[in-house]
Formats: sequence, structure tokens, C-alpha cells
Amino acid sequence: MTQESWTVTGPQAIDLARVRTLDATVIGGRIDVVAHDDPTRTDTRVEVHSVVGRPLEVRLEGTTLRVGYGPFVAGWKGFLERFRTYTGKDAADVHVAVPATTTVKVATVQGEALVAGVRDGARLATVSGSVMTSRTRGELRVDTVSGEVSASEHDGPVRMDSVSGGLTATGALRSLRLDSVSGSVTVDTRTTPSEITVSAVSADVLVRLPDPDAMDYAIRCVSGRLLVDGTEQRGSARSFHQPARTGAGSPVRVSAVSGDVTVLRGAPDETSWDAAGHPVEDAPVDADAPAWGSPGARGAAPSSGPVDR
Repeated sequence: MTQESWTVTGPQAIDLARVRTLDATVIGGRIDVVAHDDPTRTDTRVEVHSVVGRPLEVRLEGTTLRVGYGPFVAGWKGFLERFRTYTGKDAADVHVAVPATTTVKVATVQGEALVAGVRDGARLATVSGSVMTSRTRGELRVDTVSGEVSASEHDGPVRMDSVSGGLTATGALRSLRLDSVSGSVTVDTRTTPSEITVSAVSADVLVRLPDPDAMDYAIRCVSGRLLVDGTEQRGSARSFHQPARTGAGSPVRVSAVSGDVTVLRGAPDETSWDAAGHPVEDAPVDADAPAWGSPGARGAAPSSGPVDR
């Protein structure tokens, strides 16, 4: 197995080949992981713009590239717990250009992270830094304590966990599971997911769906406001239950204790998708499809009341 290592104390560029997995840890500062625009490129380039405190370690172990301060032997949850009260000054500003098929794992303590364009899934974790992904594909998993998380134009399943950091996910979302204690949750999907599960304690939840008739709803909030497609659900224990009007129905399960819950109709998806789940350009749009609740829509009117699931 090929092994190479570099100890980086200042600006430096490192060019590599044969990288299939990136495992990066940054304490403070920023790390950007961006896929090459050219999908045929197989090289990887690490550009370190600045280092403060301890030197940054860069290691190539076979086809795995490690950047930062060592692997998380205790796992991702252990990493978050270990650095929850960290006050050190180690920081680095790093840019990594990778092939689009690279599997990416990134963790920060206070630093910011961006992952863009990768197509083979990504996993990210942060204590208090902000985390962003853009136009990624595959399985996306993000854990945060108090840092804000934003996944923009993602194509694939999404799992996010937060204590107090806000969670946002948009794109062609295939399935979602989002858990938050007090950070707000926003979901805006242009395709119908196979399932949506959102659990919040004192966080506001907003879900925007392209085809409400294809969803099977079980939504409850204890003391917050519950608004579904423009209609407020009233009562001491606010809940909304409606089976799917078309097809087998994809489950939407949302629960909140004291936060507001809002479910809105999004713009219908005008993109056609092939069998592999990739967008097909210039697809015809069905302009005659009835809106939810219109005279041409199928199914009975939604009902409110206790949810027994």
C-alpha cells in the first residue's frame, strides 16, 4: 500500500493521484472540497493557504487521503463530544479539488466547511462551524451541535442531526430523516421522496413538497402552530392526518413539541428523471395537472384530528 505524508506549516500545494476517499479534520478556519468541473479528471490537489497553531498533516494511505489532525478513533459522535468545549486556536484554510466520484468525509470544530459537486455521497460533522454542501449526489449525512447546516441542490437521501444548529435541505431529495432539538428545520424538495421523517423539540419546521397528493401525512405539534397547505389546524393537540390520494403514498411524519410546523405546496418539478435518477433536460411539462384541493384533484379533503400511528 502506498504511503506518503507531508507536515504543512504554511502555504503549500500537493498534487496526488489515485485518491478515492477523502477523510479531513479541521479545528478552526475553513475547508473547501470541490469536485473537478471535468468529470474525466482523476487527480487530486490539496492547496493549503494558511496554517495557525499546530502543523497540518496530509497523508496518503493507499487510495485514502487524510488531511488534518488525525482520524476520529472514537467515531463521529465521539468526535463531537470530544471537541464540544474545545477552546484551542489551531486553524487552517484548505482547498481540496477531487474527482467527482471521491467519497468525502469532513469534520470541523469551529471551522467552516463546503463540499460541492461530489457524486458518491458525503458525510460531514461540526461542533459550531457552519457546513454547506452544493450540488452533491448520493447519501448525505450531517451531524452538528450548534453549527448551521445547509444542503443545496442535493440529489439523494439525506440524514441530519442537530442540537441547536439550523438544518436546511433542498433539491431532488429521495428520502429524509432530520432530528433537531432547538435548531430550525427547512425542507424544500422538487421531487417526491420515498419518505420524510422530521423530529423537533422546540424548533420550527417548514416542509415544501411538489406533489402533496402523493404523500401520506401524520403530523403533530403539541403547542406550536400547525399550518398545512394554507389551512391552520386547530385544537388542544394539533395534528393532521391524510392518506395519499394517488399511488401507495410516501409517508410524511413530522412531530414537534413547541415549535411551529408548516407544510407548503412547492412548484411542481419540471425535470424528467431517467431510470438511474439523473435529470433529463428539456422534458415536457404537464401544465394541465390539477393543484391540490382544486376541482380536478382526486381524493377526499384532508382531515384533522389525533394521529394514531
